[in-house]
Order: sequence, then C-alpha cells, then structure tokens
Amino acid sequence: MRKFIAFFMAALLLCALLTGCGAKPSNPLKPDPSEPNETTEEPAKQPESKNPDTAGETAGTFNSAYTAFNNAKTALVNRILDSLTESESGGMAALGLLGLPMIDLSLIPVSLMGIDNTSLQVGLSILSVSDIDYQEKGNNYTLSYKDSEGNTWKYDVQYKIGGKDHAQCTVKKQEAEMLYFEYMKTSFGYAAQYFSHEEDGSGIIYLIAGNENADGIVGISGSISQPVTFGDSLAPDFPKQCESWFSVQGDKGEAVTAD
Repeated sequence: MRKFIAFFMAALLLCALLTGCGAKPSNPLKPDPSEPNETTEEPAKQPESKNPDTAGETAGTFNSAYTAFNNAKTALVNRILDSLTESESGGMAALGLLGLPMIDLSLIPVSLMGIDNTSLQVGLSILSVSDIDYQEKGNNYTLSYKDSEGNTWKYDVQYKIGGKDHAQCTVKKQEAEMLYFEYMKTSFGYAAQYFSHEEDGSGIIYLIAGNENADGIVGISGSISQPVTFGDSLAPDFPKQCESWFSVQGDKGEAVTAD
C-alpha cells in the first residue's frame, strides 16, 4: 500500500509538472466562463466526418492526440462513476470500473511519448526509474526502464495506423506482457480497449466508446481471451458485447452487470 501511495503521489506531481510546462488544460465538456474572449488557443471545430475512412485522420503529434483521447475518456468514465455512486446499488456496480484509474497510472509513461526527450527524462525521473532508453522511429515509439525494485518495463507504441488517429500499445514487465491498449478516433468519437493480464493468467478487458460530449459506453469482461484489433466497421455500441456495460447518452443512463 505504501508503494502504491508513493507512486500515486509521484503521478500527481508529474501531472502538475506537465500542466505547468504546457498549455492550460481545458475541460472537454465545459469551456472556462472566466475566459470568454480567449479564442486564439481554441482551434475552430471542424465538421465531424461520417466517412470511417477519413474520420480518424490527424495531423497532430502522438502526445497531443493521446492527451485529447484521454481527456474525453476520463470525462466519460467520471460521468458514469458519478451517476452510479448516487445510489447504493450503483455504488457496488461502480467497483468494476475502479481498475481503469490503476491502468491509467501504468500508462503515464505513454503520455510522455512524442514530446522532447528532456521533458520525458524529467517526467520519468519523478517516478523513480533508471536506465531509461527511449527511441522514436517515425510513428513508432519504444521506451524501457527499470523501476525501483529492478524490474524492467518496456512500452511499444505504434501510432497513425493506416494514417489515422489510431494507436496500439503493449506494456511488458520482465518480458511478460502485462497490458494491451488501443484507441482509435472514429466517426462517433473515440473507441478504446484495455486488456489487462491478471496474475492468475486470466484477462480483463475494458471496451470504451465515447465522444467529446462525454456520452458513451464502457464495457467490462473477464471472458474475452484476447482483444481484436479495431477495424473501420466498428459499431458505436460495440462495448455492449461485454458481460457488464454502462451507457450514458444525453440524460439517459443504462447498465447491465454480470450479476
């Protein structure tokens, strides 16, 4: 528990450092009312493409694209959690979603990829890691380091798959795969999946579909043996294939649990 608290505090410090060094983060759902005249920092909103072949195209860097996805995903998950915890039965159901914040902590190194090497080195040093080796080759990123216990971690990221805002990542600890992560910009917002390998050899998968309005679906399943790479024909409600799923669309919420 002490190690987790120390790591969590380091993660918060890292986020504060990155926020201080970069542009002011914005809530994807609510613009800041105290800054009504600031328009230079907000790019003009482009019409959403309904063509699945072009909906995910992007000219941005991996770092900025991943940040945009993660902000939208976090807003959706937080909205679902807030809704569930308003009732006793929903509070119990919300426990299944608590694995996602833990996964986000393990993906902090991914959030540092695609920025300058100095910032990456500083960010990782706050997490008390050593023997850092970071490589960029086009849209492929690799990172390895040793944690405070001497374990070697390796992150492999492929970005702009098919020329789109589409990334895949594998995380290994001591050469054993611990996590597979994938996200893709789609005509309906974002699609994402997290496949976490458990200590007993089983896997838990989180499937997420969401948009900039924090509407979407989060599905959780322990029966899927391996994730399937996203394709262009992905349906907006694909997380409903899971054993449990939670959906918010406008002012309507639905949920199905494994129980």
